Amino acid sequence: MDVQDLGAWGEFIGGISGSIAAIAVVASLIYVGVQLRQSTMVAKAAARQATSDAIVAYFARMVDPKLLEDAVSEMMRLDPSADLRQMDHAHFRQLNSHAQCYWRMQQNVFYQYHTGLLDEDEWRSHQSGIRRALENRRTWARYLFSTLVELWQSGILSKRFEAQVLDICRELNIEVG
Repeated sequence: MDVQDLGAWGEFIGGISGSIAAIAVVASLIYVGVQLRQSTMVAKAAARQATSDAIVAYFARMVDPKLLEDAVSEMMRLDPSADLRQMDHAHFRQLNSHAQCYWRMQQNVFYQYHTGLLDEDEWRSHQSGIRRALENRRTWARYLFSTLVELWQSGILSKRFEAQVLDICRELNIEVG
């Protein structure tokens, strides 16, 4: 083997090395892109969680356990077709604050699930809680759903989320309209 043959082999090996290096660079860029996307998703979820926590804390400060207990007792005595706004105003406010807390938490849980940050089993356990909350009593179900509708109409909940909640209600066999 002479110098020219060694040179040819060197060029051949250099070409292969260059190709491998180029493939490695592309692979590492793809990896960094995926990591950046995941990091961004986690940051958005954390920001949304912090916002949800602040809103829930705001409404939770308005809930008085004794008044809420009285409000639930009054609601349960009502005819299922009655408008809950006929209740004692303080009791109605207690139910409203409680419902705001509950649905804000569920909205955040659904977001976490929808973005892949919450596993299927955890989401199933939340679905069970949603089902129980809505099926507990028809009046309560109508009230909680009307609270969601009010949130959508006021623009607090995005229209995109509205369709997803309606899908969940259909999935849970809850009549919404």
